[in-house]
Amino acid sequence: MARLFLRLNAVEIEFDKADAIRTMLALVSGILAEDDFAALFREHIVRA
Repeated sequence: MARLFLRLNAVEIEFDKADAIRTMLALVSGILAEDDFAALFREHIVRA
């Protein structure tokens, strides 16, 4: 859903697929806080 929202707003996000998987696992396990997850998104934004 997040990628769709970003694409509709002319924003792309670039990331390594392995890092994305590790990030999602950390998020769902509670190791990564939502604020930190949001910061990761902001760090990887590329204007389309």
